[in-house]
Amino acid sequence: MSRVVSWCLFAAVLQFGCGPSETAEDARVEASVPDPVRAELIDMGVQDQTAREGLTPEKVQDSLFLKAMLQGDSGRTRRLRELVGRYGWPTEVQVGPEAAHAAFLILQHSPEHNFQREMLPALEEQAQQGAMPPSQVAMLVDRVLVHDGKPQRYGTQFSVEEGRLVLEPVEDEEGLEARRREMQLPPMEEYIRLLEEQYEAPVSEQQ
Repeated sequence: MSRVVSWCLFAAVLQFGCGPSETAEDARVEASVPDPVRAELIDMGVQDQTAREGLTPEKVQDSLFLKAMLQGDSGRTRRLRELVGRYGWPTEVQVGPEAAHAAFLILQHSPEHNFQREMLPALEEQAQQGAMPPSQVAMLVDRVLVHDGKPQRYGTQFSVEEGRLVLEPVEDEEGLEARRREMQLPPMEEYIRLLEEQYEAPVSEQQ
């Protein structure tokens, strides 16, 4: 497998707002979602990140590793679909910041691209209301666009090619940095440096 659509580069962008929003700790949690569901979401988020420990360009070439990761992603996606069907998208107000962030991770890593596309308007609305970090929406927008065979908008998605991370095509490259600032993402130069440090692999902006 010479080219693999990127994984969510969670560790590298976490410090730039991919986690719970700054005011989320003070948010009132509604009683519409039972406590066991919140706990389940948090646990699934931990499973999602555990499955990605030690992720490197070399490791995504390991078919057994990929199979196990995709099986886990599929199972968590099925459960998230069930919860969304019953309670709606789990917002920070409904389930708290940690569980809401876990739901985002599961969606971002879901192999069901139609589900990602279906949920995108709900997340965009949440970001517009200041209820979730806009950087999360930027990552999901890019993921949906890339899977649809279109250029990404915010430069968050990379593929693995010959042991290096390669930026997926970007629309309107001249306006990229402005769009990233709007979504609270760091400049590409800083972002690439963080990716190189995190994954100990070369990163290229050249497709």
